[in-house]
Amino acid sequence: MNLRERQHWMTVQDIARSAVIPLLTGPAETPTEAVEQVRPSLGPAKRADAATIVEAIADRVDEEDIAEIEAAETEGST
Repeated sequence: MNLRERQHWMTVQDIARSAVIPLLTGPAETPTEAVEQVRPSLGPAKRADAATIVEAIADRVDEEDIAEIEAAETEGST
């Protein structure tokens, strides 16, 4: 993997980590919407790659995990 590819995937992973929360907690309805909320100016390749990762992560999260995420967000906003 060359430097450009490594930078691409590091950016994609960072965006995906941030985009999982909006998808799981409700502001975004699809992985692509979640990615666009986190980074609106993202190019199509990074957007698609990040959305794929967000979807894979969301598929592994259960209701208990979502409740913990929402509780943590509530505590953080008070």
